[in-house]
Amino acid sequence: MRNWARDWELCQRATKGPWGKVVVIHSDGGLELADRRIIAALEDKIVCRMASNAPDNTPEGVQANTDMSFIAEAREALPYWLQRVRELELEKIEEKTSYDLRLESQRQLIDNLIKQRDEWSDEAIFMRQRVRELEEEIKTLREQL
Repeated sequence: MRNWARDWELCQRATKGPWGKVVVIHSDGGLELADRRIIAALEDKIVCRMASNAPDNTPEGVQANTDMSFIAEAREALPYWLQRVRELELEKIEEKTSYDLRLESQRQLIDNLIKQRDEWSDEAIFMRQRVRELEEEIKTLREQL
């Protein structure tokens, strides 16, 4: 399993980017060799090389060039995507915090409404009882008249 912090540390320790791919073709004793290099553009430094006697127009040469391009691009791509993941995680935390605050606010509002309903319900019971009492008093007064 990958570890974000270790991957980020790896990116920070690596030779600064951007990196580029260079292919140098030379002959060695009648054998044509393709010396594929990854260079650090800002430092004009060779970061890695892949020696291969496969010419660029062969499947092995094409694959070697593709791999070297991947390595060169990964120097900028990996830190970019790691940073983007961190930003999205922070956004997610902020959204969750905001959601949690709104949810708590809604819970408090509902609790207050329930409390108010209960108070009104108690008051309604009292008022109904009072109405019955008054109706009884009116009935008694009518009978006395």
